[in-house]
Amino acid sequence: MNNLISSELNDIFWVTNPTNFIDFSTFEKTTNFIKSEISKSKEEFIVHFGSKYSNPFPPVWMINEVVSFGILCTIFNNLKYRSAQKKVASYFGLSVPVFSSWIVLLTNLRNICGHHSRTWNREIPLIPAPLKSPAFPWIDETTTDPRRVYYRICIIKYLLTTVSPNNTFTQKLKDLFAAYPTINTKAMGFPVDWQNEPLWQ
Repeated sequence: MNNLISSELNDIFWVTNPTNFIDFSTFEKTTNFIKSEISKSKEEFIVHFGSKYSNPFPPVWMINEVVSFGILCTIFNNLKYRSAQKKVASYFGLSVPVFSSWIVLLTNLRNICGHHSRTWNREIPLIPAPLKSPAFPWIDETTTDPRRVYYRICIIKYLLTTVSPNNTFTQKLKDLFAAYPTINTKAMGFPVDWQNEPLWQ
């Protein structure tokens, strides 16, 4: 979002420019949240910017360091320019509808975890847009319940692999299951042969 949208719009302050967004009410709410977070931030780069420049807001890469994942999700989905959204989604080999639905799901998952709510065997009503032609290895969606946590873990793995191909996420997941062998992975939505799906190879 920082690099691709700033380049597409040729504007390093695009997040706080109302002409870049569809719904002004949503823009106003996000801007008020940004103001609040900046005023509370003790980050050195935020303090330095405030002491040196008269701009009401810092550039987008500074803002995105201090706002929540949920706000970033709202900003992306409220963006007026489909071409800018497409650049971000395409970076992950996804269409805009799929990427948009995925970040909504991850925001929701983060909030569930952040409130220490039950997650492992929960049926979450939010349904993602189906990934019909994945650019990278994915799962068999016909045998996967998108309401279960397994689907969301797959989303994390897919996105992580695009930015960090040599990540150790799969091994950490296997180690976690080995440490807690009594956990019912089926209740989490894991298929019996999940490790053989292309995503996990």
